[in-house]
Amino acid sequence: MFCKITRSKVSPENLEKLSYWVKEKWAPLISKQQGFKGAYLAKKDNGEFVVLMFWEKAKQVQAWTDNPQHKDIVPEFMSLTTGPVDMDLYEIAYQIEV
Repeated sequence: MFCKITRSKVSPENLEKLSYWVKEKWAPLISKQQGFKGAYLAKKDNGEFVVLMFWEKAKQVQAWTDNPQHKDIVPEFMSLTTGPVDMDLYEIAYQIEV
């Protein structure tokens, strides 16, 4: 399994817009992608946020990135951010289940 992590910042007044964008625009599209296992949005009051996305295979992450639907919604996401957008892909080495 793989985890793609996206980190950035929005202005504090845009935190709710970011949450809306994730829930209403991004989630319905990404949830239909092959190999997608789930995601989390974590945020701080100062506007910093992290999105953690879980995938079966690395190539499925790239397929989502290349998907025209993804490309269509990225500009709106980028318009919310106020800082650089950092992305990393990690292979899950160990999973703790409860």
